[in-house]
Amino acid sequence: MVRCPNCGQETSGGDCQWCNYPILKGRQEEARKAKEAEKQAKRQAAIDAREKAKREAEEARRAKEAEEKAKRQAAIDAREKAKQEAEEARRAEEAEKQAERQAAIDAREKAKREAREAKEARRQTAIGARRAKEAERQARRQAAIDAREKAKREAIEAREKAKQKAKETEKQAEKEAVAAARKKTKQEAKEVKEAARALLSQIDSDQAEHLEECLKELENTREELGGGKIGTEEAIQRLRDISERISK
Repeated sequence: MVRCPNCGQETSGGDCQWCNYPILKGRQEEARKAKEAEKQAKRQAAIDAREKAKREAEEARRAKEAEEKAKRQAAIDAREKAKQEAEEARRAEEAEKQAERQAAIDAREKAKREAREAKEARRQTAIGARRAKEAERQARRQAAIDAREKAKREAIEAREKAKQKAKETEKQAEKEAVAAARKKTKQEAKEVKEAARALLSQIDSDQAEHLEECLKELENTREELGGGKIGTEEAIQRLRDISERISK
């Protein structure tokens, strides 16, 4: 039993019992195709071998070129690196020199600045000393002025206190004098009234009327003196006048 290459059914004999396909012819065709395929495979293998060789040669060439390029690039990089390192070294050296020059400049500037600052400090110290001395002189002058002003104020205050004391003493004396005068006036008025009453029994009616008027005037004078309407001297003068009129 073989499988028909045309329909795929299993059959026997020279032709397929299912599709009448010539099995033997098919086998020959298969053998031919197999041989042709083998030849094609060999040709393809030779082609593939040649292509592979070409690829390997190309890869080798490219690898060699890449290696040579890498070497050239490495040389270029080495030269560039050397140049860069040389430039960096030059720059570092120049920076160091610049730093040294700047340090020297800074040192000179610092010395100048410190000299100016020291000079200014000495000037300020001298100014401060002069100002302190002037302030001390001014303080002494002001202290003297304050002392004189204080003495003046104390003298004025002493005079004012003395004046005030004198005024108080004078007022007290006036009060005492007024009190004494009022007492004396009252006493004199009392004596005048008593004298007038003693005379009433010895005089006529006209004289009695005159005496009554004097007594009324005496009473009015006493009331005005007590009310503060008239002064002590005026009251005493009135009493003297009344006493003289009564005596007449």
